[in-house]
Amino acid sequence: MASQQQTQEQERAAAAWQRVHDQVKGKEWAGKYRALVRSATTDILTNGLGQTLAFLLAKDKGAKGNPLKEHWALNLHLSSWIANRDGRDAKSKFGNEGG
Repeated sequence: MASQQQTQEQERAAAAWQRVHDQVKGKEWAGKYRALVRSATTDILTNGLGQTLAFLLAKDKGAKGNPLKEHWALNLHLSSWIANRDGRDAKSKFGNEGG
């Protein structure tokens, strides 16, 4: 559980690290995920969180039979973090597919 002294950014960083460690490490698309995460900061600041999430979802859906796992994973990770901050679970909404 996060201490009261932890900032929102520290909580977000800890959650991101845990997700990458548990779900992404060792996957064939891990390198692409890392690059996508690095660019997501700029995308969120430039376009907003909603537009960035929509882009990630559209990019994954547009893969036509060859899902882009890194886009799906980042969308789920960001959505899960937001939902958990609000007391909900994004997996219940989005399912556990694509991982």
